[in-house]
Amino acid sequence: MALDNRYFSFCKTLGLMKEKFTRQRALDAIKNAVKNDKAADPAFVAEVEKLTLNSREVYIRVCVLYHYQMNVKYVAGGAMKSTVINDFGHSGVPDSLKLTKFGEGEYTTLQNASQVPFPVYNDENLFTLESMKSALAKVIEERLPNATDYQTNGWDVSAYFVPTLIVDMHWNGKRYPMYYNLQNGCYHWDYPDNPALLKKGATAKTLSTLATVGSYVLSVLSALTAISAGLGAAIPGVIAFIITHILAKKNKHSKNYYQKYFLNNPEKGLLAPIKFIIPMLIVAIIAFVLF
Repeated sequence: MALDNRYFSFCKTLGLMKEKFTRQRALDAIKNAVKNDKAADPAFVAEVEKLTLNSREVYIRVCVLYHYQMNVKYVAGGAMKSTVINDFGHSGVPDSLKLTKFGEGEYTTLQNASQVPFPVYNDENLFTLESMKSALAKVIEERLPNATDYQTNGWDVSAYFVPTLIVDMHWNGKRYPMYYNLQNGCYHWDYPDNPALLKKGATAKTLSTLATVGSYVLSVLSALTAISAGLGAAIPGVIAFIITHILAKKNKHSKNYYQKYFLNNPEKGLLAPIKFIIPMLIVAIIAFVLF
């Protein structure tokens, strides 16, 4: 969507951030970030590596960053007090882009929003005068104690436009947008999970379940087999059952847990998160073999 000045006519300052990083550098940074992330689907990585600045998935948009300042008077404890609420609004993009990380002189002052040469990234983050007043009223109510009477004694809003390189990938019916802030070099990337790591997590869950069930069965069989020789003979099987129960309860996790474990630790071996099954099986097998 092209920028329309009706959304910014009430702004004190309009500033277009300077592009301090080249677009090629931005695209290369995103491609390398995805490539070096072992948790990413290799097939997706291969498609990202093919991208150029001329690819339809790559384009420039501006993210709108609003800054507001309000002088507020309010009643607290029967006394009139005043405060200044000075902050940035939500931009609708990942926090990792750090849109608020800029200094004076790092933008060009504009007279009209139509001077911005790029479309806006998120047109849901645009405000008319009335919607801005409503949004600021909510900000004040959140900052002041509940049920506080207040009045604003002047407010102003400025809008800054941050040129951002967008890589908009669609993969298996899902959208994976990635961003590079051309003003400060901060970026964010996203990707579908590596199916091999998801399968590895599912396998770990299966092994954990089978080992736990096997340990329970061996422990019970050991106790039942030995009980004919007296209650004392069944003690190893009972101990094995108790140890199995403690370890199984302590290490009971979902398939999703194991999948996330390998996505966060792709270099780990299959047994890394399920080492507890080794002592569990050893104790159960010993109890079964002895009796």
